[in-house]
Amino acid sequence: MAMALTPVLSDELRSQLLSLCQAALRGALTLEDLHDTLQPHVCTALVQYVYADIEDAVEHLPGHWLTGAPLLEEFMRSPEHFQLRLDVALLENGGGIPADVLAECHRALSAGRGVATVDLPSAVLQCIASHTRLSERAE
Repeated sequence: MAMALTPVLSDELRSQLLSLCQAALRGALTLEDLHDTLQPHVCTALVQYVYADIEDAVEHLPGHWLTGAPLLEEFMRSPEHFQLRLDVALLENGGGIPADVLAECHRALSAGRGVATVDLPSAVLQCIASHTRLSERAE
């Protein structure tokens, strides 16, 4: 019996999530902006994962102790930065892919969390291909 997959994310939602991830990567997003923009409780597991990653990155963005200015070089070495880059790679390469497949890839690739040498776009494409083949066999 085939396993039902969740539908693909709409282009509008993917674009919104990408924009939020990119703003967080630049240190230009506040928690208030995130909470005002997206409500994760009404979305798929993938959206909840991405939302949590963005929220973690915003909450843990290192800042200068005196000025509060973001310390982006330090942030670029953090696990939160890795997760945002993973989210961007999933969203950019996951058009037309069921959200469940992307959520599985998020879980699988998060295990390598913080590995700066990982080519995330290639890893995402390999993961999507692998999970797509598995779901086709299940049908």
